[in-house]
Amino acid sequence: MLILITNIPVMCYTFMLESLFQGRTVGKMLFKLQVVSQDGTKPSLSDFFLRWVIRIVDIWFVLFAFALAGYSFWFLGLFIPVVGMVFIGKSKRNQRLGDVLAQTYVIKAKKRLSLSETIYQGVKSTYTPMYTNVLQLQDKDIRMIKEVLENYKRTKNADSVKLLAAKAQEILAVENSEPPLKFLRRLIKDYNYLANQDHETKTEGMNL
Repeated sequence: MLILITNIPVMCYTFMLESLFQGRTVGKMLFKLQVVSQDGTKPSLSDFFLRWVIRIVDIWFVLFAFALAGYSFWFLGLFIPVVGMVFIGKSKRNQRLGDVLAQTYVIKAKKRLSLSETIYQGVKSTYTPMYTNVLQLQDKDIRMIKEVLENYKRTKNADSVKLLAAKAQEILAVENSEPPLKFLRRLIKDYNYLANQDHETKTEGMNL
């Protein structure tokens, strides 16, 4: 029992660090990995907590068994995540049980785009935007859309694309008959075009 008590900080390690550091532990930082929710955003505190609790099934039950049995090599339980490994191998998107229940994914973290890389991309001057109120979105929203689309290329997780498209449609109060993927790509293009136009107008005004 003393072993279990003294190892509470170790057991809480992932929950505390993932909650504080945008879904990353020290190990995830080193390997450029990150926990994200189904729509590509940062998971909520309850999501992180659920992932952590289910680690009891995925990993810690072996540690508990060794500790309660009084084995001096109880710490080997840390390296035998039997249930987690089996579930990852069997799940459709290589998720452990905690990720499935919390609706989260562990992805390869990409370098964040700068403001200029996100907004001011070249769009032909002859382009006609479809969603003229797209500037209601912010730079962080467009960055999120881009990241979800990039994640889709790697994971083929259409659920996050659908959820984000529905959310964007709700915010902009627009009707959309296009497939979610095409809709999000068009939003990025419309945003780039209109943001460029707005930037040029402001620049001209300052030069007058």
